Amino acid sequence: MKLRPWFLVLALLHGGAALAQLSPDAQAYPLSAAQRQANAARVAGDLQRAPAPWRAAPLVYYEVPAVSPVKRLPDAFPEDGRFLGPLQVIAAQDEYEPASFVAYAPARVARLEVVTSALTGAGTAIPASAVEVKIVKVWYQAGSAWYGYFADRTQRVAIPELLLRGENLVQVDFANREHYVRYACLDGSSRYAWMSFG
Repeated sequence: MKLRPWFLVLALLHGGAALAQLSPDAQAYPLSAAQRQANAARVAGDLQRAPAPWRAAPLVYYEVPAVSPVKRLPDAFPEDGRFLGPLQVIAAQDEYEPASFVAYAPARVARLEVVTSALTGAGTAIPASAVEVKIVKVWYQAGSAWYGYFADRTQRVAIPELLLRGENLVQVDFANREHYVRYACLDGSSRYAWMSFG
């Protein structure tokens, strides 16, 4: 399986684990060959201006606004993203403040781990334990989702809204517009069960 080319990670400042693991969905997000080529060409253009170590990296990233009206789907180039831009956060004590980036993998990536270190600036530091990394999962909602309050159950629309510590809690079948959630069983095993709306 291939990791979908675009994925969004949202880092939230607060106490908690600072590790997120990403692995392929059961069914990859559908990308047309034309869209895949267009995205690759735009990233290649950015890579020409990148520092040498990034040109051979297995993936690159774009810093994007954490709060935005942009619906970030796996086939959309981040027009408002800053290529290899710093994630800058300004927050008061005990305040939650998000930062986001979208990553692009030009070739197959089997696994990605995002690990944080202390955040530093102006003579002070925030420990890594105060940063929580979450993945923004694309899943399906009723047809007016994102653009309205009223559910249209006649259609399912892909929405980037579910914040997860690990992407495998929910598996999305993009071909059939269904999703499944992982349940822990009493015998210690786990299984996926259908969780789409009716």
